[in-house]
Formats: sequence, C-alpha cells, structure tokens
Amino acid sequence: MVGVYSLRQWLAAVVLAGLWGWASIGLIAPIGYMLTDRLEQGLRTLMLSALVGLPIAFFVSLLTVGPALRKMMERPIGFLRAAIWGAVTSAAIATLSIIWGRYKGWWISLVDDIRFRPRGGGDNIRSIDGTLTPYGWQVLAQDTLFFIAWCVIGAMFIRLVIGPGRAKKS
Repeated sequence: MVGVYSLRQWLAAVVLAGLWGWASIGLIAPIGYMLTDRLEQGLRTLMLSALVGLPIAFFVSLLTVGPALRKMMERPIGFLRAAIWGAVTSAAIATLSIIWGRYKGWWISLVDDIRFRPRGGGDNIRSIDGTLTPYGWQVLAQDTLFFIAWCVIGAMFIRLVIGPGRAKKS
C-alpha cells in the first residue's frame, strides 16, 4: 500500500508515466514516416523505438517519477494536485537537464583547441562554442515550458486513469 493508493495503482502510474514519456518522443519519427507515405519504414522505426525506447522509458520513469509518485500518493489526489506535482517534478527534471547542459557548454567554451560550429544558421544561431546566444536561451525557455506543460497534461491523464484513491480510515 502506498498511502491511500495500492501498490498496483502506484505501479500503473509509473508505467503510464513511462508510456507517456516514450510516446512523446518515440512516436514522432514513425508517424512522420507514415504521413509521408513511407509506411514500411515507419513501422520498422516504430518497432525499433518500442524495443529500445520502452525499457529505457520505464526505467527512467521508475527512477525519476516513481519517488515523486510514492510521496504524492500518500494522500488522495485531485486534478489540481496532480497538475501541481506534474509541474514541480518536470521543473526539477528540466532544471537538472539545463544545469548539465550549461555545464557542458561552459566546459566546451573553456577548451581553446576545440572549436565547434554554431548550432543553427543565420539569425537562428542557438549556441557558439557551447555558449547559448539570446535566441538559444529563448528556445531553451520555450522547450522547457512546453516540457512542463506536457508533463502536467500527463500527470492529469494519469490521475484520471488511477482515480482519486481511498480516504484513510481513522
């Protein structure tokens, strides 16, 4: 028992979070192929994405979302609470990702004998030698906000599936 939810409901929530994350990334290329009349290539890509991506998605979900779900499922969950926890959890994951990415960029900028080409082109250069440009910061902010919004939607979907939980008996 995980608070007012059963262990089965917690596991279902972790699996749904993994599926949500995988579908967010793992279905983009196959659907793109299928929409451009390359059905066979789309199906092969989908199979490979499922074989490789699903185990990774479940493992990452267990490591990142599982502990937050365990804490969250100690009390009944309403949709507002699910949205808040989805936002907090995804913001924490995004923050760690941004810190890691900016650390790598800082390290690249310190190496004198390595020069990387700018990412992007024209007015859309995101970074130069590991350092984000103003446009790069804008894209990072937009991507982060989209990620958080998508995770909030996922959290509310998971809450819809697992239900409100049972009130604890005193």
